[in-house]
Amino acid sequence: TVSTKVTAGEWEVSLTTPAETDNNYSPARISAYAWSDEGKEAHGSTESLYVYGFDDGSDSDTEGPEIRTFYLNYPEFKEGMMINANPVVHASFYDESGINISDSGIGHKMSVTLDKDLIFDDVYSYYTPDPENPLGGYISYPLSGISSGEHTLKLTVYDNANNASSKTVSFSVGAVRDPAIRDLSTDVNPASTSVVFSVSVDHPNTRMKCRLEVFELSGRRVWLADNSVTSDMQGGMQTQWDLRDDAGRRVPRGIYLYRATVETPDGMYSSQTKKLAVTAQ
Repeated sequence: TVSTKVTAGEWEVSLTTPAETDNNYSPARISAYAWSDEGKEAHGSTESLYVYGFDDGSDSDTEGPEIRTFYLNYPEFKEGMMINANPVVHASFYDESGINISDSGIGHKMSVTLDKDLIFDDVYSYYTPDPENPLGGYISYPLSGISSGEHTLKLTVYDNANNASSKTVSFSVGAVRDPAIRDLSTDVNPASTSVVFSVSVDHPNTRMKCRLEVFELSGRRVWLADNSVTSDMQGGMQTQWDLRDDAGRRVPRGIYLYRATVETPDGMYSSQTKKLAVTAQ
């Protein structure tokens, strides 16, 4: 996957294809998508080109990709940490030859292996190229239903020269536990027109209830929002408040308490409270 600028309807890119194309001798699909600052879009594909052969004059690449990050659920993950049974695998990598995301390279596909025997080889479909450098990218790959106990997880990545790199982490899954709110924050503080509450939990990609409440310091509740949402791959959720109470009136200037409460489908819940300043209208 590469990106470039379109000028007068024409564009040009250079990319490295996987080594498997050496003896391919069959049509290759090239798909393109373009957009403009004015909101116009264009897309198309062709299978009229044949991609095969090997550049004998190219520099020999014998090093596997650099796996820059590899963790479960969130960046603060530590080796051996206890996590939930439905974690998300996050990783980023880079290679001068590009990352091999082909689904046809037998034995050369990006994969995640659980406990040395359960192999997930559809990881390539969760790959996103780095917008700043298409020679690198990242994945956020969801797993589910991991049994209680200690486990290992191995990530294997290939470059387009079929060199491999691997990393392994250990973790444990315990009994069902309360969701922990890792972070509760606002996009602005003080707020003058509106505010966005951000809640980050240790249960990524999980359907749960999220309640946001705002109170006066006296304890009187002025606003409530109940949402049933799925946390994103990093465990994040967001809710916006227009600084109006439940009756539609703009709240006066002052200090308020805001509280987030999250609840999983099995009835486990957690809450956290912080302060928010609201300026005069």
